[in-house]
Amino acid sequence: MQRTILITRPQFDPATHYLREWAKKIIFVAEDKGFNIYTLEPKECTKKEFEKRLLKNNPHLVLLNGHGSYDRVAGQNNEVILMVGDNEHLLAKKIIHAFSCSSANKLGPACISKGAIAYIGFDQDFIFWQDERYTATPLKDNVAKHFLEPTNLAPISLIKGNTVKEAFNKSQDAFDKAIKYFETHYTLQNSHILFALRYNKAVHKMHGKANATIFDL
Repeated sequence: MQRTILITRPQFDPATHYLREWAKKIIFVAEDKGFNIYTLEPKECTKKEFEKRLLKNNPHLVLLNGHGSYDRVAGQNNEVILMVGDNEHLLAKKIIHAFSCSSANKLGPACISKGAIAYIGFDQDFIFWQDERYTATPLKDNVAKHFLEPTNLAPISLIKGNTVKEAFNKSQDAFDKAIKYFETHYTLQNSHILFALRYNKAVHKMHGKANATIFDL
């Protein structure tokens, strides 16, 4: 049975621009694996359309990109598309990866309590730095790469058939690799990068069934 992915891709500020561009790397892998891929592009990334796609397309894997807080994730122009006590039940029987600040704190557990299989995300703010020379071409930004590649590795690993725990661990290992690089190339000028990488790794969390894969659904 062909697997289906739903990806939110808002774009209205520098952070969402970077996430939207870096999501292309995930989409490329999913296309190579023959997945059905549905994306919510900026104008479509509303609560109404998100709920509609969840019900119509019934994705096995939901990838959320956008701003967030403890109990919610936003779409275009910070419109809340998913929130505790509102519509988290729509993620039942799905695996979720949220590239958003803090949503693994309350929203992740709430999704699990309403029947979601697993939720990977951050339970505090996610921090990443950019090279201002590449803000128009985020995929060429070798500073942002150290933050975005480790995070991308979790959904990419899920798409390749890894378990939730394996995908999470690969992402953690990638953070360790980036941390080690900046420890061995430490300068006062890049100390903020090292701090942010250590912090992001610490607030990266997993909820739900560790041994699940999207091919079990």
